[in-house]
Amino acid sequence: ISERYSHAFRPAAWAGDSLFVERKIMREIGIKISSAEKRASSYFQGSMSYFSYLYKNKIKSIQYSASSLQFPSNNGDANISGIELKGELLGIAKILDFRSIHSTYTYSDQLSFPMQPLNMLRNSIEINLGSFEAKVTFKSEGSRVLTTIGEGDLLENNYLDKYQSYDIHGSYVLYYKDFDVSIAIFGQNIGDNSQEIDGISIFDRRIYLSLGFQWN
Repeated sequence: ISERYSHAFRPAAWAGDSLFVERKIMREIGIKISSAEKRASSYFQGSMSYFSYLYKNKIKSIQYSASSLQFPSNNGDANISGIELKGELLGIAKILDFRSIHSTYTYSDQLSFPMQPLNMLRNSIEINLGSFEAKVTFKSEGSRVLTTIGEGDLLENNYLDKYQSYDIHGSYVLYYKDFDVSIAIFGQNIGDNSQEIDGISIFDRRIYLSLGFQWN
């Protein structure tokens, strides 16, 4: 319903364009390996998977230049495929967990998959000391493209450089009789440089503080 309404915002030059029903064919395959003993000490598990999504009449959201206004169009087919590698080493010295996810993507055209990076990497370390837990995640992503429509109804590719940043999370729970008091802090995209595409901010930094009180 939303796409039908937003389709009315298309330029006059696209007045003859119509929306069609989108169809999707999914193909996925993968393998998984893990340690023979379940969490007896340190425990490893990993996986590799491949996916391919084929779209018939893929709905493409086209954005107006220097604006958040979009309209859909889907008079063509598209496909995206990728490989994901995932590894986890848990229970290191009984207090550390390490996780790593690396993904690479191939897609048919930039307009069908806006802001889709060519590759992504996530490395995280978790520390568990009973009442205190902490997690640090390093993030790295390849360059992205956002296609916009500007004056003269011309499409333009806007490029965003690859970036690196990290997230941090820490929490502590205090137990006293029938009461639990918790405090947590979460930082997102720490160390990331602000970037813009055609006047629109893409990334930001955020810090959250959470306080909790529970009576059991």
